[in-house]
Amino acid sequence: MKKILDFLEQAAYMTKNPLGIIGLFISFIYAVSALVLTLSEQWLTLNQTWALVWFIVLFPILILIAFLYLVINHHQKLYSPSDYKDESNFFRPLNPEEQNEKFEKEAQNLFSVSELVLNDSKLKEKGVEQPTVQNEAENLNQALMNHLFNASNFYFLIEESVLRALESDMNITIRRQMALDTANERVNFSGIAFQPHELIGVEIKYTPTGKINEDQIESLVKMIQTVMEFNKDPRPIHFILSFVSDQPFKNEKETKLEIYERLHGNALVHFRFYLLDELRKKS
Repeated sequence: MKKILDFLEQAAYMTKNPLGIIGLFISFIYAVSALVLTLSEQWLTLNQTWALVWFIVLFPILILIAFLYLVINHHQKLYSPSDYKDESNFFRPLNPEEQNEKFEKEAQNLFSVSELVLNDSKLKEKGVEQPTVQNEAENLNQALMNHLFNASNFYFLIEESVLRALESDMNITIRRQMALDTANERVNFSGIAFQPHELIGVEIKYTPTGKINEDQIESLVKMIQTVMEFNKDPRPIHFILSFVSDQPFKNEKETKLEIYERLHGNALVHFRFYLLDELRKKS
């Protein structure tokens, strides 16, 4: 009797998350199959007995294949919120290779912005004043030339300067270069602050010209939407989007409005805007 009560108690505990339910289902199937094979031998034909034996043999293989698929593609869905008592079970730091990949991508985006501005110089044929566009291109080229020798390290230094400024202003500790893994992609954060009652995700974007482009806005919105969908931590999470520029910002209000509208009020977002010279003075 005690063994039965212990089993029922363990079974009740296992129903708290999907993994436990899967385990109970497998145990139940095997128990029923073994019971039928043992007690019904005299009523089963030879073909029926072999069918049951083959089922018992092949069933674990099918379970293994299904379990591998779930672990590879949907591992977040195998746990209940109560399993995430430690945020490190879900959020993780980027490894060195992933950090290099991230900063190289951000550096490449700088050069893409440069090309866009330079190509805009062709607008002179459509009536746009040449000096304005040319000055913008020259300013951008000058900013990039200052950092061209090592753009990835430059971007890293920008992020580190912003994170230090946020830690000082908000009196919090921010873990650098964090990631959230989903079934199909990895979401990168410049940093995350794990507070007792909330999480603070920080993402930093650099724009040399002071104009925040559509690709940057799109990546930020997608990042926030993905985190809101896949985050299993019971604590609420809000975001600090920080922008850094060599020049005064040109579309600060428009950027805020567009991000708010595209998120439809489903996330709490704060904005910070820094000029690079000011960050250097704080460092």
